[in-house]
Amino acid sequence: MLSEVHIASRISEALGKIDGGHALGQIVMQRATQEAVGLARVAAENSTHCGALAYYGLQIERANMIDFVFTHSDSMVVPHAGKHPLCGTNPICLAAPGEGGHTLCLDMATSIVKQNPKSPAPNP
Repeated sequence: MLSEVHIASRISEALGKIDGGHALGQIVMQRATQEAVGLARVAAENSTHCGALAYYGLQIERANMIDFVFTHSDSMVVPHAGKHPLCGTNPICLAAPGEGGHTLCLDMATSIVKQNPKSPAPNP
């Protein structure tokens, strides 16, 4: 399935771009992660929600690279004093190898509430 997601272009020795062909976000992001090892930047387009970014950031970190992983999200956040969603949660992940095998990994949204909040269990 990863072979269906292809590199649309290699912009330079350090830059690549993935065309996801509207495949599942996890598949597109996994391919982008594989391509990112050894490059400075890989952009992915024509994709969907890819889940938690730490999964991909830690793969790049294990290759002894520092990485920033970003993605977009649909308009879900109502801005201050607004009435309708305008902004996305715009997830960000930073991962970096540390001394003695200690890893730094920050996976967060730029909103107060993440995209897929857990619902409380119903009362019996």
